[in-house]
Amino acid sequence: MSFYIIKLHILFEVDEKEMRSKEILKLRKKISQINRDLQLTLFVQDFFIMKNEVLIKSQPDCLTEDCFSSIARSKKYNVKLNDFDTDFSKSREFTFESTFVFTYSIFEDYLLSLFKFIKKIRTGSQTNSIVNPNSQEGNPEKKCNTILLSLSNYLFPERDCEDQRCFDQNIIDTNDYIRKRRNHIVHDRKKQTKSLAELISSKGVLLNQYWSEIRRNKKKKRFSNINFAKPIMHKVVQKKNGREANKGKKEAKMIKEKMDEAEMVEILVLIRELSSIIDKNVLEALDKDTIIAHVLEKYKTKKKYIFEDPNQEKRFKNKFIKYAEEQYNIKSHEIMEYMKFQYD
Repeated sequence: MSFYIIKLHILFEVDEKEMRSKEILKLRKKISQINRDLQLTLFVQDFFIMKNEVLIKSQPDCLTEDCFSSIARSKKYNVKLNDFDTDFSKSREFTFESTFVFTYSIFEDYLLSLFKFIKKIRTGSQTNSIVNPNSQEGNPEKKCNTILLSLSNYLFPERDCEDQRCFDQNIIDTNDYIRKRRNHIVHDRKKQTKSLAELISSKGVLLNQYWSEIRRNKKKKRFSNINFAKPIMHKVVQKKNGREANKGKKEAKMIKEKMDEAEMVEILVLIRELSSIIDKNVLEALDKDTIIAHVLEKYKTKKKYIFEDPNQEKRFKNKFIKYAEEQYNIKSHEIMEYMKFQYD
């Protein structure tokens, strides 16, 4: 367990020289908490098996309500000890898939929050037709794509940003890959959709190369458990039951590739890095003074009692500098330069 916690910490390191949004800071904290909760769940399972290994082997047919009568929940989960291995395996698969779905949901929330942040800054700008991410029109499963398109139109009103082309195509394809895998899990599909299969076959190798290059440039180990070019289902040929089996006839069954801990950890890292790239691209498209001005106005409202007191001007400036550094990673000298221009 500790291996993956350490690994996640290392992979989560980011270049704090760059300005970031307050929204991505919240996302990173949530992803870190998701990993912590995931590791706790796996640890409890491992610990239980380790502590009860002898009992399980010696009394495989014993029911939990008999072997663990002091635990009230043993009656609600009343199975033979011999069933633990199978049930734990299914439970882990469910945990990984649930974690995947939930993580993508908070990534979606991050994009929406980022859109709202940019919208407030660029309210007065001329834009192309803006798509409302909260609109009930269109496919709700493509909400992230809609948000990326809206961000593009707000940031680059002079361009034709149809299909989010103001972002690197690899970013769009990565989001599509994660989204389609999420949909596959949620809808419990028995076979791979045509759109996902086409994305894997046409863009999988390119995405592997793209993220390998990203990791290499950051001097980090490349993803070894995420393979964008690998189908998420494979075909298994089985003999049919009954008379047909005697005739030697066989049928093909699609089996879903199981997600394991190593892949889930890297998916958390992938979503974190994907959001970092989007965040960086969005903020770089804005003038830094414009961002500082927006954050300052919000902070004036938040700390109105200090701002309106002429005797606390220095205190207000110091508190704002600290706030802007912590929440947006805007360097103190940049803030001081802007505030000097505003107040002098």
